[in-house]
Amino acid sequence: MDCFRDKVNKDVYLIVSVSKLSVNQSVSRQRFRLQIIRKGDVILNLYKHLSPLTLLHLSRKMPYETHAIRQRDTIVMPFNIVVGKEKARDKYKRGDVVYSPQDSAIIIFLQDTVSSRSYNIIGEVEEGIELLDSIKYAESIRIEKME
Repeated sequence: MDCFRDKVNKDVYLIVSVSKLSVNQSVSRQRFRLQIIRKGDVILNLYKHLSPLTLLHLSRKMPYETHAIRQRDTIVMPFNIVVGKEKARDKYKRGDVVYSPQDSAIIIFLQDTVSSRSYNIIGEVEEGIELLDSIKYAESIRIEKME
């Protein structure tokens, strides 16, 4: 009987431990800081499970300095990596972060959009999207991993 109770208690403990992990943090999520020089920081959540090879190559380049260029309802940031399409989509929400293999660039959507091109979805903006809205033409930026 004691062995049975210990086994039940261990099972309950394991179930509780797993649920705490999934509630408090995602194993797949990586946080990045996009620092717009002289303006402030934008926090990005990028997820391995959405485009694992793309995120691996991006992470290896960190920290990275480039320009954020406003193109209509998107912010385009040239990023020199070579990756093909992974789980590409053509519908995007405000704040979606994607990688364009055709342009070798990270793109952040500022409006809900249906695009004629498909991109690798890699994450979303957690906070600071209003700073991206304020970009008129181009700004110098630095991207770095937070964790």
